[in-house]
Amino acid sequence: MQDGPEHGARCQNNGASKFLPPPSVAGPPFPLAPSFATSDTSAHPILGNGFGSTVTYQSKDPRTLAAFPDGRYTAMSFEWGYLDHALDMGILGVAALVAFLAVLMFTGLRRGGDAAALALGLGALAIVHITSPYLNHPLGLGIMLWLFAYTAPHTSVEA
Repeated sequence: MQDGPEHGARCQNNGASKFLPPPSVAGPPFPLAPSFATSDTSAHPILGNGFGSTVTYQSKDPRTLAAFPDGRYTAMSFEWGYLDHALDMGILGVAALVAFLAVLMFTGLRRGGDAAALALGLGALAIVHITSPYLNHPLGLGIMLWLFAYTAPHTSVEA
């Protein structure tokens, strides 16, 4: 049997503890999802609460606990990109954003060359945006605008 104090001491002494998360981040892997989904978006799930709305969540981070002993933290933005958009713009806004990204990526891949490379970069940012707000960052906005310029129909003006 491997349970008991001697097993824990053996695991810590053999270097396994360096692979375990520190106590400040230990806990459920997605602490925001249940409280966010039920409390903050239920007021306006279709159109959202508007830009600048706040979200309050429970934190176990020692830095947050030092400033807020009850662990409740209120912020205007947080690190989950699509949930942040859902709070601000609702389900319709997130659907419009995803559709816009899909059209940009599809058009860029069809066009090929530099546009395809930008489309792949935008696809990677769209995936990373799940856990980090890269599409809200100038990097993500810049790639979207650059790809939009590459894929926009070119027309010539004759005088």
